[in-house]
Amino acid sequence: GKVRYVRIRSVVNAEGRSVVLGRNGEVTILDAKERELERYSIPAGAVLHVAEDGDVDAGGVICTWDPHAVPILCEVGGKVRFEDLIEGQ
Repeated sequence: GKVRYVRIRSVVNAEGRSVVLGRNGEVTILDAKERELERYSIPAGAVLHVAEDGDVDAGGVICTWDPHAVPILCEVGGKVRFEDLIEGQ
């Protein structure tokens, strides 16, 4: 079906891939008549593999997400400076 993103804000990372910023985003899969077939939650930090209004086959990958990583995401480019961090805590 066709992929439609709902409440998804994303940024493009250094590798040129879209990364989800928000925590309550969803993706819906629509049929040829624009009827909703499926709905899935998309977690923050997920990397999107299908563009908005792109087609996806049954069993196709829409996004990937590492549950063990804690992403630090921002909407603008710049430098990050860490303060008062204790390694391992």
